[in-house]
Amino acid sequence: MSDYKSRNRSKSLGIQNYNYWNNLKLMMKTHEALKHFKEVITKQNGRYQVVWLWKDSTVNLNDNCGLCLGRLKALIRRFHVDK
Repeated sequence: MSDYKSRNRSKSLGIQNYNYWNNLKLMMKTHEALKHFKEVITKQNGRYQVVWLWKDSTVNLNDNCGLCLGRLKALIRRFHVDK
């Protein structure tokens, strides 16, 4: 089947290009960032001041305590053997 026919068939089935949605999401994030930037920019003593732009999402980091303790114990054993 030709590329043209497959594209038209996918459009008729309601399948749209994912690139369009990715670009739309990026545009919305950019718009939100610019809106926030305009809200926090101030001019004091003839100079512009801006706060850092931070992402609101919180990232839960893994607890690597067990891994660190295992490595520490291995290093201690190695140092005792090397003496």
